[in-house]
Amino acid sequence: MEKIIEIAREIGLLIRDTDIYKRYERAGRMLGSDRPASEMLDRYYKSSGEIETRKKMGDIVEQYEILELESLRDEINRSPVILEYLKCEKEYAELLILIQKEIRSNEEQGNQL
Repeated sequence: MEKIIEIAREIGLLIRDTDIYKRYERAGRMLGSDRPASEMLDRYYKSSGEIETRKKMGDIVEQYEILELESLRDEINRSPVILEYLKCEKEYAELLILIQKEIRSNEEQGNQL
């Protein structure tokens, strides 16, 4: 078990050394320092999550609520700070998924031996 934790730490260090991670961290800091942009993205996530939950529960979502969410999305699409953050977040998530797939692939190969 200690060996696994040691390797996980090494992987963590390798991840932190990638350009993808460094760009993601930098974009996160920039978003964090831009309070209006940060609050806008938070509002969007909160509103879209609430609307999605209500739809799943069969609640009626009013047209004005959808229009407000679309308006907020349009504002987000005009924010270079948010767009850069979302792009970097996506790239970082893709890297983590790739690592997870590789681990899973090696587990499956080990089970076939």
